[in-house]
Amino acid sequence: MGIARLGTIAFIVLPVLQTQAEWRPLAMNRLLQPMRAPLAHGPRMIPHHPEAAQIHLENVLTALGNPTRLAVVRVLADGQERSCTALLRDQTKSTMTHHWRVLRSSGVIWQRPAGRENLLSLRREDLDARFPGLLDAILSATRSDALTDASTAWGERS
Repeated sequence: MGIARLGTIAFIVLPVLQTQAEWRPLAMNRLLQPMRAPLAHGPRMIPHHPEAAQIHLENVLTALGNPTRLAVVRVLADGQERSCTALLRDQTKSTMTHHWRVLRSSGVIWQRPAGRENLLSLRREDLDARFPGLLDAILSATRSDALTDASTAWGERS
């Protein structure tokens, strides 16, 4: 009776193990696919930039509700691309990455790799098309309010 059970168990276990062995390389390929850079025409962008129509007002306001991110937007408002390391010099890399992700996923900035760094630029055209006058109103309010100006003006002086 013990031998019969062993035979039955061996018969049941072997096909399962064979299926898992065949499945494992396929699963690894699927896991690695998002890591591969997509083929695209033009400059390569970091993923998770929403299309202009997918930019939501609540996400933009949430992103700009942080003084550090608002200071970054004030610096980028001049229309030039800046390297990410030049903007937040006193922050840890993980903190910088968090701020870039929030700004990027909310549709406020473009982020693209350039060598060993990432370049950031403000998505002014998309924001103005989606919410006319919003960015100008926020930027002028940061300059006219003394408390907000003091907490976000550090980037303009660097």
